[in-house]
Amino acid sequence: MVVKMNAKGWNVYHTQDSDTIHDSVPRGPVSQLEVGKQYSAFPIVSNPTDVQQVLNSFKYVMQNYRFPQIMFNKNPMLLVPFDVRDNNIVVRVPFEVILSHTEFLESLETLESIVNMN
Repeated sequence: MVVKMNAKGWNVYHTQDSDTIHDSVPRGPVSQLEVGKQYSAFPIVSNPTDVQQVLNSFKYVMQNYRFPQIMFNKNPMLLVPFDVRDNNIVVRVPFEVILSHTEFLESLETLESIVNMN
């Protein structure tokens, strides 16, 4: 899943409910998802632990109407944040949407690519 998101130009960071971008970005992006953890997607940058660089890139892609968003059942869902569970992924869009791992992986096909955008 992380490889698929990276291919679309998004790094995946472990986050917690109380985290801000200033907490999660310095830890760096993850290379794999772990059950029981929460994640958010931010644009890939040359220094993925540099908060200002990630913020600037995120601001740029948002201003150009690119979001870490997937489609599921024809409904757009922002991918910030999402939780990995044993049998599913919970995407928190103002409400929780529960997808199987397979459904989540398939929905990543619709993740907006930001490769070569910067």
